[in-house]
Formats: sequence, structure tokens, C-alpha cells
Amino acid sequence: MRVNRECRAKKFYVLAAPTLASALALASMQAPLLIYNGSLSVPIGLYAIHHSRPNRGDLVLVRPWPELARLLGKHDILPAGVPLLKTVVAITDDDVCRHGYTISINGIPAAEILALDAKGRALPGWASCRKLVRGEFFLLQPNPRSFDSRYFGPVLSCDVIGVARAI
Repeated sequence: MRVNRECRAKKFYVLAAPTLASALALASMQAPLLIYNGSLSVPIGLYAIHHSRPNRGDLVLVRPWPELARLLGKHDILPAGVPLLKTVVAITDDDVCRHGYTISINGIPAAEILALDAKGRALPGWASCRKLVRGEFFLLQPNPRSFDSRYFGPVLSCDVIGVARAI
């Protein structure tokens, strides 16, 4: 499980207060991003991505970090540069455990884990119990073949592009 990865803050300099105020006003009026999902892990179709903080049960668009992008390519899941759509099932202060082939959240079994992908290749794994901290989200899909946090661990808020809503 990827525990030590940190979000990289984007650095910028503010030249004047009016510039910052104008930028904030424009950002708040930003139209949602539209994406098309063609994978089977969530319903196929068009989604609007809203720039808001995810809650439990929200579908989110996630930008794969380099290590995850390599895994997605190695297992023929997604090509480089394509984000993931997954559902948030655990948030700050939730206890997430992986024991053997089971994921549990707050002591309740939530998902089974496969040892091999559809082509017989070993899937990555981690084994531990931990409480999610602020800025971490655990993502799962109902499909047992979904490549989600059961294999790569929690996602950091800096990797979440936004909350997805089907159109």
C-alpha cells in the first residue's frame, strides 16, 4: 500500500491581491469537465466532472500517479494518460484492512481480492490495516475484476480530478 507518497503542491506567486481575486472568481465559475467512459467497471457513457471534495459513495475521476500508470499498462487495463473512474467507499478515519483475499472497511468485509488477472498474471498486493487520514480515499467497484484500491491502496486527494456525475 502506497503510504509515503505525498502530493506535490504547485507553486505560484501572487503579484497583486486583485489578480488573486479575479482568478478565484473565474475558478468558481469553471464549467465541469466532460469525459466519456468506455470501460466496464462503471456504466458506459458521458460524465461531467465537478471540482468538489468527494464523499463516501461518490464516483471520482483519478489521475494515475506514475507507479499506478505503469501497473495499469502492465495489466492492459488503461493506456498511459487515461484517468480512472472509481467509487469512494472509505474516507478519513475509516479503518481499511486487507487480510488474505479480503478487504474490510470498519470491520465489515467489503470486497474479495483476486490473485491473478484475466490473463493469469499476478496482481499486486499489500497486507495491513490502517486508518485513513485526511486527504486519503479508498476506491472500490462491485466488479471483482475491477482494478481499484484493493490492489493499489488508498488514493490521495491530489490525484482526484473531481466528482463524476453521469449525464
